[in-house]
Amino acid sequence: MTNCQESYIFNRELQLLNDEYQTAPADVKSFILQDIQLLQTAISLLQGDAS
Repeated sequence: MTNCQESYIFNRELQLLNDEYQTAPADVKSFILQDIQLLQTAISLLQGDAS
């Protein structure tokens, strides 16, 4: 799998997590936020490898 494909998958997952975060109960939001931050880091690392 190429960095571009992985980046696309991570971005799609990020969109889904953002949607989930909006409707999640308050006690779950912190866990979703951690996942969002991890995905953002992974995407950033992939974009760094592509350049």
